[in-house]
Amino acid sequence: MALLLTPARRVLGRGRASVARPARRRLPAGALLALAVALVSAGCAPAGGLSPAGGGFVDAPKMQEEYRAEVARLEWPPSATAPPAAIEGEDDVKYEIGVGASSADFSWMCAWIGRWLETRAQPNADEALEMLDGASDLPAWDAWDDHGHSALRTAVSSARDGEVDQMQTLHQGLGCRKLADRGKSQ
Repeated sequence: MALLLTPARRVLGRGRASVARPARRRLPAGALLALAVALVSAGCAPAGGLSPAGGGFVDAPKMQEEYRAEVARLEWPPSATAPPAAIEGEDDVKYEIGVGASSADFSWMCAWIGRWLETRAQPNADEALEMLDGASDLPAWDAWDDHGHSALRTAVSSARDGEVDQMQTLHQGLGCRKLADRGKSQ
């Protein structure tokens, strides 16, 4: 699966304009699976890569450097920390350029979904939804398919309407709890 990444359009932060919300609808079961596959796929290739000139691939240390740079660029929820490493890199594996940033973006999204689930009854819970509206500004957004875009937008829209189920399903289906636990254990 090729990851098509573009440079960051802007740093996500407070004071962003809201994105128009689509009509509320339920997530099809396949959309959640498609989002999960798109987000957690780490474009890996055996040493030597799939590209004839070896272009477009980096080694594990470079992929981790890309991850750390993206983690530093993003605004995280209060008390949230990203896992210290994108994935456990192997020396004989090449990673598609963008895998590190995509992994950071995924961690960021899980952190803000978790933040909303924790604070949904509090007055400041909308901050998490505003941040999730900004997911379309993430470098990894273009690598996610329309089903992934729709799944996130639908969950955010449902959350604004007071429904919890879509966000809980997204959080669970994407493995966000495991990701958060990994960050605490390292």
